[in-house]
Amino acid sequence: MDNLDERLQKKLETFEEGSSVSAPNGNDREIEALLLMAASIRAVDGPHQAPGKVRQGKQMAMRAALAADAAAGSKSKHKSERQLAWLLLGLVPASIALLLLIPMTILMIGGGLYWNASRVAGQATVADARGLVLAANPDTPDTWEAMEAGSVREGWRVRTGGASTVTLAFHEGTRIELGPNTEIRLDEVGGGWGDRLNVAITQESGRSLHQVVPLRGDSSSYQVHTPAGATEVHGTTFSVEVDPTGDSRILVDSGEVRVAAAGEQVTLLSGQATSTRPGHTPEPPAYRFSGQGPITSIEGTTWTIGGIAVTVIDQTSLVNNPAQGDSAAVRGRIVDGDLWLADEIVHLDEGSEPYFTYSGRVQAVDGLSWLVGGHWLLLNDATEVQGDPHIGDAVKVNFRVLENGSWLAVLILNIEGGDHEPTPTPSATPDPEANPSLSFEPDELEQNGCGNRFAFEGLLVNQANGDGDYAANVLLGYTLIKNPAYVTGVTLDPGGWERIEPGEAASFNVTVELSEDWNRVPDGTEVKLRLFVAEETNRPDGHRTRLTLTIIANCSGIPTPTGTITPTATVTPTVTPTPQTTPTPAGPTDCTGANPHPHGATLAQRYGVPYEEIMGWFCQGFGFGEIEHAYTLSLETGMPVSEIFNMRKSGLGWGQIKKQLTDSGNPKKK
Repeated sequence: MDNLDERLQKKLETFEEGSSVSAPNGNDREIEALLLMAASIRAVDGPHQAPGKVRQGKQMAMRAALAADAAAGSKSKHKSERQLAWLLLGLVPASIALLLLIPMTILMIGGGLYWNASRVAGQATVADARGLVLAANPDTPDTWEAMEAGSVREGWRVRTGGASTVTLAFHEGTRIELGPNTEIRLDEVGGGWGDRLNVAITQESGRSLHQVVPLRGDSSSYQVHTPAGATEVHGTTFSVEVDPTGDSRILVDSGEVRVAAAGEQVTLLSGQATSTRPGHTPEPPAYRFSGQGPITSIEGTTWTIGGIAVTVIDQTSLVNNPAQGDSAAVRGRIVDGDLWLADEIVHLDEGSEPYFTYSGRVQAVDGLSWLVGGHWLLLNDATEVQGDPHIGDAVKVNFRVLENGSWLAVLILNIEGGDHEPTPTPSATPDPEANPSLSFEPDELEQNGCGNRFAFEGLLVNQANGDGDYAANVLLGYTLIKNPAYVTGVTLDPGGWERIEPGEAASFNVTVELSEDWNRVPDGTEVKLRLFVAEETNRPDGHRTRLTLTIIANCSGIPTPTGTITPTATVTPTVTPTPQTTPTPAGPTDCTGANPHPHGATLAQRYGVPYEEIMGWFCQGFGFGEIEHAYTLSLETGMPVSEIFNMRKSGLGWGQIKKQLTDSGNPKKK
C-alpha cells in the first residue's frame, strides 16, 4: 500500500468512528476532495425506508462496489476506495448510497487515470532494442546495465554500442531512435494529462532521430542539447548528429526547428540543416543532399561522386578511407546556392546503382522540366510527384544523373505543403487597415538580340491612394513559361522590399543567363519568363499582377517575322500621341557596348523619339524601367520628360512624382 492509500484509509477509519473532518493539512491536499465528499454525504438526511428495502439496497450497493473494484484491478490497490464505499453504506440510506456511488466511482477512476498519466508521463519506454543497449540509473551513475525492455526516467543515461539501435517512446507518441555508438542523458521527462510533454535531452555523441508529436499547450517543451548548442521544437521530425569533437549537425525532415548556439539562433525549415561547433554561432540554414556512386575523380577539394561534384573541407568526415575508384556514400548541405558541401563521405564495400537526393524550393515549372533549388530536372512518365507541389514549395527530389549530365527526377515530394502559387509565408502581422495594390508597369518587356546574358529593368508600383495603404515584406517570384531549357540562371535585384508606400514605384533588375545552345537556335526563337508578387504581408491573398519578359533570338541581325520590334540604327516614330520633344540629353550615348541596344531601340520605337534620346537618359544613370515610366507619365500628364527627370534628380521618388503630377491637375501641353 503506498502512502496515498494509507493516509486515505486512516482518515476514513477515524471518520467512521464519529470524529469530524478538520481542514486538510499540507499532507492531505491530495485526498481533500474525497474527504470533503465523505463529510457532505454524512450530513445527508435521506428518506426513511422499511428495513427490508434498506437491506436490499445495501446488497445492491455492495454488489456494485465489488464489481467496480474487480474492474479496476488489484483489490489491494483500491482498498481505500472500497473502504470508502463501505463507509457510505453505513452512513446513508441504501438508495442514496447507490446513487452516490456512480459519481464517486467516476471521480476515483478519473483520479486514478490522472495519477497513472502523471506516472507514465515521467518515463520513456524502451522498445526495439537491438544489439548492445546499456542504461545507467542516476543513483548508480557509473554502473551500466544491459537493457532490452522496461523504462527509463529523468536522470537516466542510455548508450548504444556499435551496430546497435534502440527506440525510446513517450506517453503521447513522441519517439527517439538512437543509432549506433550514441549516448544521451534524459535531463527532464515529464508531462501529464492532455498529452502534455516536457522533455530535455543532452546528446553526447552519435546520431538520433526524433519524431515529435505536435506539442499541446504553452507549457509543453522538447529540447535537445549538444556540446555545440541547443535545439527546440514543437512538433517535427529531425535528426541530431554529434561527432567526437563535439561538432553537431541538425537535419530537419519536416516541420520547424530552432537551433541556438553562442548567443545566436537560426530557424530550420523542412529539408534544411545547419552545423554547429562548440563556442561558435550556427551556420546559416542550408538545404540537404545525400547520395552514392563511384568516386570518378578527386581534384583538390572537389570530388565527383556518382556524377555530382561535391566540395570537401577540413570538417568533412571521411569514413573508412574512401579513395578514387571506390564506391562511396556522401551527405552534406547546399550552401551559397550551388556549392554542394560534403559533411561525410563513407567508403562502401560494394558498389550499387548511383542515386542522389536533395531538397530545395520549386522555382519554375514548364511541362516536363522543373527548376528546383537552382537545378533543372527532367521528368518523364515514370517520375512520381507527391503532395501537389507548387512554385515556392519546398520539395525533396530523388534523381539520377543521365549519361549526358542531365538530372532525371525519379520522385518529387512536397515536404512543406501549399495549395496555391506561390506559397506565401507572411513574415509580419498584417495591418488590417492597409490595402495596397501592386502592379508591374509595364506588364511586358522584351529584348531582341544575341548573347548569353540579357538584363531587364522593371517597376513595381503601389497604386493604392490611401496614406496607410503600404505594402510590407514584398517578395518577387518568377516562373519560366517558354523554352526553359535554355535558361541557366535568373537573378532578381532586389528580390523584395520591406515596404512600398502608396504611389511609390520600386525599381528592380532581372538578369537572365542563357546556355551556349541559345546562340545556335533559329532566329525568332523565344524564351519567356513571368514575374509575380510571391509574398506580401498586407495582402496575403496575393496581388494578381504579372510581368512577362520575352527574349527573342536574332543572331543574324535579320528582323524576325513575329511582329515584334526589331532594333535598328534608325527608328521611325509610330506612337501617338507624342510627348513634347525633349532635347537629346548631353553626354555619351554608347555606354552599353551594344549599338543599337535592343531595349533602348524598343523604347524609342514605342514612344516615337530618337534612339539617341533614350540612350542619353540611360547613360546619365537612369534605368530603362525608369525611362519608360517617365515617358508614360509624360503622355499621361503632358509634363515634358526633361522636367520629370529633373524632379527625379531632385530626390523625389517615382510615387511622389506621380502624386504631384496627378494632384496638380497639370493639363497636357501641346
